[in-house]
Formats: sequence, structure tokens, C-alpha cells
Amino acid sequence: MTGYKSASGSAAEDLFIELFADTFGAEKAGFLYSQYQFFDIYNNDRFADFFLESGARKIAIEIDDEASHNKSHSGK
Repeated sequence: MTGYKSASGSAAEDLFIELFADTFGAEKAGFLYSQYQFFDIYNNDRFADFFLESGARKIAIEIDDEASHNKSHSGK
């Protein structure tokens, strides 16, 4: 079995990009912003694996858990 190397943050994120491009078209994948910093509804500073903006809609997509962005949330 060939080892899988990640081009982005993780292999799961790479697979998401691949599936997104296959579903919506490679040109639409350009509308995804990776490792996007934003403020949540409580005004907390956060990161999402991907962010997609379509008109007035803003969508944060998390592939991995929050610990991948914020090490204080990890169990270690």
C-alpha cells in the first residue's frame, strides 16, 4: 500500500478538497479558503479547516477536530 502524503493540513483535508472538486468542479474549489481564521457567534477567535462564502452565506467546514487548531483542546 502506498503511503499518502498530505498537501494541506491532513490527508482527510486533502480528500475533502478532492471530493469537493469532483462534486462541484475544480474551478469551484478555488472558492475554498484553507485554515481560515474567524470569530464565532460569541466573538471567540477560531480557525476552521475551510471557509466558503457564497453571497450572504458564510460556511465554516471543520474536517479534523478543534484540537488540530487549538492545542489547549487536546487531551495531552
